[in-house]
Amino acid sequence: MSICAFRRKIPKGGAMSRLAVAVALGAIASVAFGATYYVDFEKGNDAADGLSPRTACMHAPGDPAAEGNAKGIQLKPGDTVRFKGGVVYRGTVVCSASGEEGKPIVYDGNSDGTYGAGRAVIDGSEVVREWKRCASQEEAGGNPNWKRLWRANLPKGLLPGTANLCEGETLLWIAQEPNQPDPFFSDSISNFRKVPNAQVTTTSLTDPSFFTQADEHAWDSAYVAVWVVPNVTQKRRILRYVPSEHRIEYDRTNEPYRDRDELYAVENSLAILDRPGEYVLRTLPDGSCEVFVWPFDDASPSQGRITYSARNFGFNVVNGASHLVITNFLIQKISGTGTGSGIAIKLLDWNRDTADVVIRNNHIRHIRHTDRGYGGIYVYRGNNVLIEGNLIEECPLSMGILCGGTGIRVRSNIVRKAGAQSIWFMGCADSEIVGNEVYDGRGTHANGISVYQKCRNILVWGNKVLRSNIAFTTESSDNVTVAYNIFHTADFYAFANWAENRDLKVYHNVILRDADLTPYTQVPQTTATLKNNILTGKPFGLDANHNLRVAVADLEKVFVDPAHHDYRLKEGSPAIDAGVDVGYDRDFAGTKVPQGKAPDVGAFEFVP
Repeated sequence: MSICAFRRKIPKGGAMSRLAVAVALGAIASVAFGATYYVDFEKGNDAADGLSPRTACMHAPGDPAAEGNAKGIQLKPGDTVRFKGGVVYRGTVVCSASGEEGKPIVYDGNSDGTYGAGRAVIDGSEVVREWKRCASQEEAGGNPNWKRLWRANLPKGLLPGTANLCEGETLLWIAQEPNQPDPFFSDSISNFRKVPNAQVTTTSLTDPSFFTQADEHAWDSAYVAVWVVPNVTQKRRILRYVPSEHRIEYDRTNEPYRDRDELYAVENSLAILDRPGEYVLRTLPDGSCEVFVWPFDDASPSQGRITYSARNFGFNVVNGASHLVITNFLIQKISGTGTGSGIAIKLLDWNRDTADVVIRNNHIRHIRHTDRGYGGIYVYRGNNVLIEGNLIEECPLSMGILCGGTGIRVRSNIVRKAGAQSIWFMGCADSEIVGNEVYDGRGTHANGISVYQKCRNILVWGNKVLRSNIAFTTESSDNVTVAYNIFHTADFYAFANWAENRDLKVYHNVILRDADLTPYTQVPQTTATLKNNILTGKPFGLDANHNLRVAVADLEKVFVDPAHHDYRLKEGSPAIDAGVDVGYDRDFAGTKVPQGKAPDVGAFEFVP
């Protein structure tokens, strides 16, 4: 089934955009008016012309590694670059050429299934070669599990996070103490060590209960993760260990908290490599790297199934390249550090806008950042960009979709296990987040959907956000409409407005929290209108704006199956016909509004 199969009908006023229509027509036109170039990383040859499957190039036009004819290809409006399905392409595609209206340049990962089998794969990794099993405990740095450890050399310049080791299609994890119940969330403070805040500065941490090792080199190559203001976990390499003072020293972090205990964890030391799926990366005196791994399958190293990330981008759109389509790829195993790297699909030019781009029906996974950074799709200064029907999952310490610009449409995507914000608008105008599903955004400061920093004229409609820290957050924006969404969290706000918003409209949402505490909060400076929402809390009943508050224990009186997140209204629900008209003609599921004498409260109309 296509990733796009779950798309819902867009509400009144949000039909298919001019951009989507233009690109769809352009893709058809490109068959008739543009050249098609074929890419086969396994069997292609850069000396070939690339104009047929039998004369495919090895590298795509724009890949820095391309040679010969492949390097010389100049893409023109209406051209298509087809990657062979099922083939792993180890490279980065730099998109510098533009199409034109009605004639986009299309990068296609075998969307019609006629060139290869399945999706084409853009892979940022290389296979780790020449593994050696550890021969002694001393060779493994004193680790008692030495018989299960393997080691190998890696190139210079890698960090534990950018190495991004995978075993087959499974992420491996940097060794950490304390161990996390789910190692994906390495920055989750709920399992960190606790220490009095007086023992933590911006450059040091003292803990006599843990840092008891006599050797001043005990924590060489290790890192510390420290929880600091404003609710972020920052990772720093340990620069010095002072055994007599039980103190580690590291590069400057944000200010520690001074009104509560501090929290921390240590990472990337052989002393704490204690379970399958973990690795440690050490930098050697010549600058090269050595990695130790405890594989899930002891045969994986010798079978060539362990990889490291060698590239920072999958697709890198530069020079304001515009009128592009990127569709039907599996993009994986990319990593980065700092700004502008570690991104599967990047649209960024500091000097000009990138316009009229479609990113559709891609599967993006295993994108890792060193310290809460970019990840799946990043758009900076975009103009008329459609991000639709993509699956983005398992991206540690990385955002799912981050956008800034005008006319940005994020529709019908699934974002699962993004280690930072799942969908984030920063400074967007005349844009929408519609029909997306977000799950398991639970890293530190990882929220489901966020609309921040002078966004204006934004529609957030028909989205489902489950198991995130906060399902929806907004601040410092104008004319944001949040309607017909499902926002559910376990132990914190489901909806939070952290700074002044003007003309915030909150209509027909299900806003729930697993406790009879308010699931919605806002600062006093905000001008907001809430109507027709269902929220957990007490006392039970409707307020003057037709918002229904329901205690957690009474949710079954309102919904079909709230325990399994089925928030359709049950027969006899007090939400039926209890709302007021706010201008929508369709609900979350696309059902006509109203079904009875008045709109129902919540995200679903009851259908008799």
